[in-house]
Amino acid sequence: MFDIVCTVNDANLLSYKLELGVGSTPGSWVRLAGDNDTSYGYHDGAVPISNRTLYTWITNETATDKIPSSSGITFDNGVYTLRLTVNDRAGNTTVKTSTITLDNLFITSVSRENSTINPADSETADIQFSINKPATVTLKIYPEWEGEAGGLVREITQSLSAGTHTISWDGRNNQSEIVPDEAYIFVIEASAGDRTDKYLPTTGHVDGSGIGTIPGNYNFYTNDFWKIEYTIDGTDPARVTMQVTPSGEGTFRVIDMEPHERGETFTIMWDGRRPNGTLVQSTCQVYFPPPTTLRPNYIIVKNTSDKPVISGQAPHIEVKSDPYLINFCYSEFTNIKYHIDRDSYVTVKILPPGQFDPASSDAITVLDNDHQSAGDHTITWNGLDTTDRRKVLIDSEGVYTFYIEATASGKTSTWRGVLNLYR
Repeated sequence: MFDIVCTVNDANLLSYKLELGVGSTPGSWVRLAGDNDTSYGYHDGAVPISNRTLYTWITNETATDKIPSSSGITFDNGVYTLRLTVNDRAGNTTVKTSTITLDNLFITSVSRENSTINPADSETADIQFSINKPATVTLKIYPEWEGEAGGLVREITQSLSAGTHTISWDGRNNQSEIVPDEAYIFVIEASAGDRTDKYLPTTGHVDGSGIGTIPGNYNFYTNDFWKIEYTIDGTDPARVTMQVTPSGEGTFRVIDMEPHERGETFTIMWDGRRPNGTLVQSTCQVYFPPPTTLRPNYIIVKNTSDKPVISGQAPHIEVKSDPYLINFCYSEFTNIKYHIDRDSYVTVKILPPGQFDPASSDAITVLDNDHQSAGDHTITWNGLDTTDRRKVLIDSEGVYTFYIEATASGKTSTWRGVLNLYR
């Protein structure tokens, strides 16, 4: 980038025009500057042009604000000609030309292999590019939504020769920690002496498109949760949001700007609860705003969860209480059936109606930090005190919450479901 600075020694200056052409004898010209009028423009003779910047040329951009790509000027390295035409009030016209040879550093042919990676499985995003000169090249990773304003996540610098190269990102930050599941962008910067170039696309963050069929059958009280198979059917990857508004209440989000690939189909499941764990017992509206597209230089990180994954026993994806409705007066019991994906320390509690805090003294502990192996498990509960089989632990009838907590390697996951109890 450089400034085109001009001086015109004519007290009767009327108008001027600054143009650019390709080669030493251009066959066509593109206007860069000229006062007001699209051809020459009017210039107030009382304001002289003395050592004045008429245009700032960003020479390693394929298009600037006044040099569109349709002009045919590609800014390849080589010879260009500047032409300044001035007219004065006496009818005189003066034309001056000056040739410039561009010898810029360029980053070209940028591509990315593996746009979604799982660092826990040692997957990497491989960024390939070409440079036309030996240079110091830095790959920078930023949060996708905030971009460079979001803070630097990772920086990798290499000294490279002219040619095609690949720099890989392993999904870790500058402290070698695996980054959270999210979308990120990569930026490439190159420098060779006073020559620099930067790869940073600016498109994205517009409305995309997604489809899915709203479920007709679900019942939170039987642990048949609200589920939808959602597909990003637009031309770009995008972030998906699901909003729920219970009658007479404010809106909350079940998923919030979750990034997904173009064409990806995935399951969204809602357990019927507010963010604080309370069960929604009124009608509600479910809304999916248009997905927000990702920037073209995105990388999505989806780790194999570092937390234990609690799910239902196949073929169910929800944890089930079987039966979900029991009456302890008839010596009935329930089986809480679940699956954990790794060896974990598991706690199971029953929370009475209106109580959703597992740390509450009202919580009934069924299983207390018991070590269980990965796989299917069934906890049988009959509502009786293990030290006194005649004592029923529930004080009131109604909708109870069963709470499962699994911990492995210091990471904890939880699950809540519904159990209808009667005495």
